[in-house]
Amino acid sequence: MLAKQLVQMCNQQNKMYKAKAQLGAVVMQATGMASWVAAALAVLSVTSAMASTNLVINAMEMTKIMTEFQQQNKIAAFKEEMMDNALTDAFDLEEVEEEANQVTIQVLAVLGVELDL
Repeated sequence: MLAKQLVQMCNQQNKMYKAKAQLGAVVMQATGMASWVAAALAVLSVTSAMASTNLVINAMEMTKIMTEFQQQNKIAAFKEEMMDNALTDAFDLEEVEEEANQVTIQVLAVLGVELDL
């Protein structure tokens, strides 16, 4: 009789483990479903925000503004290049470097130091 009760207890314990595993699976599915619902709600809010934005923004006007911005940006880049060229021409680095070497040689000569530059 004790052996029979022991076998029944083992069977009940196995059933409990199976039930626990099934409950764990149900919890995981519920968590997954909750994640999908949260994602769907996020997409819904983004969609409504985009719809509101589309009502406020005039696409043709925005295109016009962007085109004007691109043109002004090109003009600014061209002016910047012109200024760079003008400054490079005004301050030729080779002449400045040569003049600096001459001044250095003169200063060293006054100090009595000789260097081959």
